Amino acid sequence: MTVSLLIATTSPPEPSQPANLAHTATTALPAAEAAASAAGLSVLGMDVWVFSGIAVALLASVAGGGLLFWKKQRGGATPPKSAEALYNLALDSYQQEQIEESIRYLEKCLSKDPGFANAYYTLGLIHQKLNKLSLAKEFFQQALDLDPEDVDTLYNLSLVLFDEGEKEKAKPLLEQAAELSPGDSDIHYFLGLIYEGGGNKAKAIEAYERATQLDSNNPGLYLLLGKLCDSTRKYDKAIEAYKALLAIDPNSLEGNYELSISLAKSGNWDETIRYCERTIEIDGHYAKAYNQLGLAYYCKNEPEQAIPHYKQAIQLDPKYATAYNNLGYAYEKTEQFQLALETFELYIQRTNNTAEIKETEEHLALLRKKMQQGPQA
Repeated sequence: MTVSLLIATTSPPEPSQPANLAHTATTALPAAEAAASAAGLSVLGMDVWVFSGIAVALLASVAGGGLLFWKKQRGGATPPKSAEALYNLALDSYQQEQIEESIRYLEKCLSKDPGFANAYYTLGLIHQKLNKLSLAKEFFQQALDLDPEDVDTLYNLSLVLFDEGEKEKAKPLLEQAAELSPGDSDIHYFLGLIYEGGGNKAKAIEAYERATQLDSNNPGLYLLLGKLCDSTRKYDKAIEAYKALLAIDPNSLEGNYELSISLAKSGNWDETIRYCERTIEIDGHYAKAYNQLGLAYYCKNEPEQAIPHYKQAIQLDPKYATAYNNLGYAYEKTEQFQLALETFELYIQRTNNTAEIKETEEHLALLRKKMQQGPQA
């Protein structure tokens, strides 16, 4: 019998946004500068505040009392004021969702200063958002050529390469980003996805574990780690990951169910039953939990207890082939041979697995022979 698993679907993280998208319109900049002057600060001499791995200068604006996020400084010379002014206008337009206007300002900015890495980076983000990945890749690459150790550019270029199916090209860029910014959980998470997709599950587990260490309150990371450990038969690690998830979110349907799967694979049937029942408490219409609960009782050599749970799974999902297969074995174990035969035939009608159909047909032939021979067989 095969234990059914939920299929995990993962997608790469969202791209990093420009660090200096202003929360206040460009018209507020003079007021902000006045506020800085009154505080005895210059715009260029302000302290740097680190937020989500991105260095930005933070200033309280007099206009509206809001916060302004000033342009993060990248490698290379400081751009001419005219280029920087165009860049800030581009960001303001982007904030107001005037995308074409933002692109025009960025292009003008680069005509003034072709070495302005941040402008190429922002053009990359805009085209990435527009799903124009080839253009986004070109702009990110130009930004990276100007500033080869910028973590944000490395990260977002990796995202584009990932989306275009160029995972092997994305991997060294992410590895470099991880070296430059070892405390960024998103980078380790994404690196784990690439390792896993490339078949290097050991390195993927290391990357996911590092991500959970850096972001210990993210249940999704523990779910990914648990599923990967389970698939590599590291059941103890999987169980540990799922329990960490449930410590954060006790009502996680998938967390409780996946924990029951790993517990079953480790042979802990009583705990399997416990977490199956918890899953059903959360969602009484979850057919897979009933099937798993039936399997736990069957493996405890209690097939009579298993039968109603298999039947409930089928009632909830009449196309659930695995539940028919398991119910057939439970009927056979309790010597309800005619019901077993009928249920196995229903299983054959519902599965698309050619190998399992052949195996079940062979089993049915033996069962019919046994029924013909009578109770003494």
